[in-house]
Parts: sequence; C-alpha cells; structure tokens
Amino acid sequence: MEIQQDANQSVKVPFYKKMKKSNFITAIVAFSVIGVLILTTILLAVIPTYTGVKFDNSPDRIVLKINSTQLTLYADVEETRDDFNRVWNAYNNASSPTVMDAIFNGYAGKGKTANYSASSKSYSNLATTDTFSVAFYWDENQLMTDANGSAFKYTLSNGQTSIDEVYYKAATFAVSATNSVEEKTFYLRRSTALDTSTSTNYYYTGIANYHSLYNVLNALQDEGKFTVYN
Repeated sequence: MEIQQDANQSVKVPFYKKMKKSNFITAIVAFSVIGVLILTTILLAVIPTYTGVKFDNSPDRIVLKINSTQLTLYADVEETRDDFNRVWNAYNNASSPTVMDAIFNGYAGKGKTANYSASSKSYSNLATTDTFSVAFYWDENQLMTDANGSAFKYTLSNGQTSIDEVYYKAATFAVSATNSVEEKTFYLRRSTALDTSTSTNYYYTGIANYHSLYNVLNALQDEGKFTVYN
C-alpha cells in the first residue's frame, strides 16, 4: 500500500533560500573576506622575507677557524673549489624569517644594515671550541653600501655626514649551532687597514638562521680538513 505524505508535513528549505537577497549577498562577501584573510595569514606564515646580508660579489677565499684550527678555501684552486662552493652556497641559502615572524619578532623592515661605530669593535676572538669564525676575503676592494645599494654614509662626531666612500677587503662573522633566526654582525676590515687588524669601526648586521651553514662547516671539520694554527 502506498503511503501518502501528510499534507501538513513541512518541507525543509535550505537556509540560503530563506535569506533575503541583500543578506545573502552580504553573507557571500563576508565569507569571501574571511577566506582571503585565512589565505593571507597562511601565506605570511610560510613566505620568507630576506633579512640577511647579501654581498654583491663572491669572495676570492674563505678562512674558517674553530678551536685553534683553521681551513682556507680558495675559489680558483681546484683542490678547494668544491668545498668553497659548499660554504658559499650554504651561506647564501641561509633561511630567513617568514613575513609573519618578521612582523611579530620586530624584524619587519630590517635586513642588511650598514653601521659605523665611533669606538672600534674587536673580532679577534670569534672562534671558540664550538663556534666557527668565518671570514670572506676579496682581492679587490668592496664598496660598503646601505640596504638600497647606495654608498654608505654615516654621521661624523661633528654632526656632519661623511663624504668619503668606505671600501673593505674582508668580512668576518661567527657561526654557532643555534637553530633559530638571530641577528649577526659582520665585521668589515677596511681597505686601508693592516692585514693583521682585528678591530673595525665599520660593520653590517643581518638577520637569518645559519644552522645549515654550521652543519656544512662542522662536516668539513669532521672530514679532518682543518689544521692547527698558532
């Protein structure tokens, strides 16, 4: 026997058909905005913003030190070229904070920063038992520039702006096993300084995670490529 549907039984109507047209349009717009905000948040959390120090030219040699041992890598010497590229590529590929991290950790708007200090800064003891000293050397003098690529200018003690361009021939910094984004100082040896100088008034700062670079340096040490120096 066929059962007849009760004439008084209510038929369910989708909620969006009950809405007025204006309310329906408003709901669509609201959901679209929410979707865009969610997508933007996800992108900000994964897209990196480069805040490290990029050098315009690759160095001609790299000198690594740790725990009274040293390794010199030359870009144009066959025996060291591959290891030179391992270190240089690891440096350039160092991870930067994401846009979200940069915003919440105060890195937004920061990056390569050129600095002048009236009192000299020493970089003679960067290498320790568990921290590497990394020094990039260039055969030709390098122009010190600001974040925009312009020649670096700084304020003199008399309040005036410097007019002379600053050139450097080496940049030295420390690399530890820290696996997090941190600010690094790159001490610049001015072109007019002695080769034995270990202090400077000029330096760059940059923000990045150099843990992957540390792993490369540590691997070179484990491979027995470092030698004792005095």
